[in-house]
Amino acid sequence: MTSAPLNPPPCRGARGSDLPAYVGNGMIGLRVREIPLLAGSAILNGVVGPDPDKGIEAAVPIPYPLAADIAIGEAWLSDQPWAAEDLLQSYDFGTGELFSQFLFRIGDVALTVEVTTFASRSDCSLVLQESRITAGQACSIRLRTLVDSRPAQGRMAERRTGGPSAGGGEGSLLWVPEGDLSHCGIAFHSRCSLTDDSMIAPKFGSGPLVAEYRVDLRAGQPVELHQIAALIPSIVHHRPREEAVRRASLGARRGLARLRASIGKAGRKSGRAASLRKARNPGISN
Repeated sequence: MTSAPLNPPPCRGARGSDLPAYVGNGMIGLRVREIPLLAGSAILNGVVGPDPDKGIEAAVPIPYPLAADIAIGEAWLSDQPWAAEDLLQSYDFGTGELFSQFLFRIGDVALTVEVTTFASRSDCSLVLQESRITAGQACSIRLRTLVDSRPAQGRMAERRTGGPSAGGGEGSLLWVPEGDLSHCGIAFHSRCSLTDDSMIAPKFGSGPLVAEYRVDLRAGQPVELHQIAALIPSIVHHRPREEAVRRASLGARRGLARLRASIGKAGRKSGRAASLRKARNPGISN
């Protein structure tokens, strides 16, 4: 006889002194904030540097691969995180998924944002995120996906944009943590359900890898933003950036839905997400 996993109860509001939620698959570990689009922290098996206190070899943070941002007009969520309301997070231990939900309100415009974050079990180099944004009234928004290097200490030895897959935003980087004890490659692919046009940050430089989309929404109309990131440590491949590009390209061809189906979530709305939507306060006011 089998039984369902015992999921912890949903958490509401700010986490206080608790650690951020954890998502991982043995190769990659992510700490996901209660506003999951804001960069948390990431570690990758085999990527090490000197411990800042003891000076010995230790796991160190790397650029966060699944950061994102939303703008209503010129107001970006990352600049005004206090505009996020009704924070809610829950785990599904059966699939290893983290579900997050919040309301982003600027003036009279409000967006319901639902985010599912998980690490692939079929390809341990991949982490994925699906964001579903629904407008309470007609509006124009901008969406960004980012590989954000700000939470990590080190240098970007190489940075490229573009890739072999058609459509969506793509980019890759070679990251070297402080101490030069290891390095890793990170590549990302993003897709917006309502447009194939993305604006990619310049091909050269040392800033975060960014892809941006512009979307016009009707009242009640959702848009989905898919993010797939591949992370490869130097102990796995001698050219980790190029291998990360290949893994991200393969993940993009398979698609987020198919990769999610491999852990038992094939093409259906999550019953957990639906029940949480019912549990929260009545919807958006126009």
